[in-house]
Amino acid sequence: MRFGVCEGIHNLSIVADAGYDYVEFSVSGHLMPEKPEREVLPALAKALNAAAIRAEAFNCFLPGDLRVTGDGVDPARQAAYVRSALKRAAALGGKTVVFGSGAARNVPDGFDRSVAHRQIREFLARTADVAAANDIVIAIEPLHSGVCNIITGVAEAVEIAGQINHPAVQVLSDLFHVTHDSQSFEETASAGGQLRHVHISTPTTGKNPAAAELPVLTDYFRAIRKAGSVPRISLECGWTDLAAEAAPTLTVVRTAWEASKSQ
Repeated sequence: MRFGVCEGIHNLSIVADAGYDYVEFSVSGHLMPEKPEREVLPALAKALNAAAIRAEAFNCFLPGDLRVTGDGVDPARQAAYVRSALKRAAALGGKTVVFGSGAARNVPDGFDRSVAHRQIREFLARTADVAAANDIVIAIEPLHSGVCNIITGVAEAVEIAGQINHPAVQVLSDLFHVTHDSQSFEETASAGGQLRHVHISTPTTGKNPAAAELPVLTDYFRAIRKAGSVPRISLECGWTDLAAEAAPTLTVVRTAWEASKSQ
């Protein structure tokens, strides 16, 4: 298993020196797809090369004002943004782009939810071919019901991915969101071959896992192993002191992963 960290450009050397395999950048915050490429990509590539690490995954796909649901959808802007974003992600070594983007996909009050579901499917279907052309998979991220009102469970994400039925559209499971909404780990395991990517943190606080989280991490990782198709797991969490905590946290995560081999 490859383990990475959701982090920014200024902490790449810390992440690499701690032994992580990759960094997970933000599409909207780092790739900035609507800015000229020359103002963005060279600096990112230089920083990654200097730290000898790759950006294999990306989150925060869409900014909040690039609506996926509701009356303000702009397919032309979506298309231009997606082309730019996925081209840039691929140039930096990206293999997975996470579609969380709660603010962009949240269903507006009073809007028909069946129409919103259709809009999401249409957006992902349009995005799929662009992703495939760049050797990237889009991972639908279920967000807990406190922050988003659509695609709030792994099973719902699996259903949507199945309806789209394109190999470039798969699913993510996030331990924090799963725990917040009291979903079973079996729901994650049942995603099977559609489970592409995973985010972890402490399940209740969203901080970096410590030794106290070994039991829950081990149980969760057993579900990931049962699904059988995940190439990477990213720490998406808050840190008190990244430089001091990055390496010990990786030790905890790797210990839990090894322990999850046993039933």
